[in-house]
Amino acid sequence: MRRNTHRYFAYQLAVRLGRLNVDRMLRDLTAKQFLGWEEYARLNPLDAPELRADWRMAAMLKHMFDHNQRLVDAVLAAAGAKKSDRPKMIQTKLEDFILQWVDPESPVTSKRKQSWEDQFRIAQLINTAFSAPEGHA
Repeated sequence: MRRNTHRYFAYQLAVRLGRLNVDRMLRDLTAKQFLGWEEYARLNPLDAPELRADWRMAAMLKHMFDHNQRLVDAVLAAAGAKKSDRPKMIQTKLEDFILQWVDPESPVTSKRKQSWEDQFRIAQLINTAFSAPEGHA
């Protein structure tokens, strides 16, 4: 579906229209109507309300993060901690709090391959986690 942008859009449209059967929805539309909906969505994205919700949530999270940093600093200052001993304030941008979604039109990137050393270290961690302590076998 990632390679077929028309099919991907058909699913977006079906969700927006509350249709469960995408194929039936497509049969009910003419090609001209479908292309019209695609053009409309390009000019006015169908998922715009959800994107705005992401940005609203990101703004709220950034505000809470910044506020909590100031609160921790104030509490430590009131307790007598020197400025050099208090945690440094982290400067954040709104984009730091936005969820990153996969772009359906971008090619799927391959994941980094694990080296044998990485796999060995993971196996050691699993063995340690599931091994019984001495005398409890």
